[in-house]
Amino acid sequence: MGTAASRFTIQTKTSSSSQWNSNIIEKLRVLIQSSTKSLDQIFAEFDEDGNGFITSNEFRNAIRKLGLGLTSRDIDQLMAKIDTNSDGRIDYSEFMSKFKENNFDQRMK
Repeated sequence: MGTAASRFTIQTKTSSSSQWNSNIIEKLRVLIQSSTKSLDQIFAEFDEDGNGFITSNEFRNAIRKLGLGLTSRDIDQLMAKIDTNSDGRIDYSEFMSKFKENNFDQRMK
């Protein structure tokens, strides 16, 4: 029994990149939802130049300010996961679709 548990732990630690992205997105979602700021305010802070899009540079800066200890490569992978239309920037609807609370979240509270 101890051996099986050890194998499971090893498999968990070597999980796929997509699992890693989901975990980071979930951590980011928790951070954002625990903030006293609204999603609109957080989006505006990420969008440094106020053009309505979060560029990869702006996203990198914002994530670094959060101090999550992610590498540039990690941040780029995270950006790609959020940038669902792959245009190189995160628009408001992409941001909201990843970070807004859904009905399930509301019921769990």
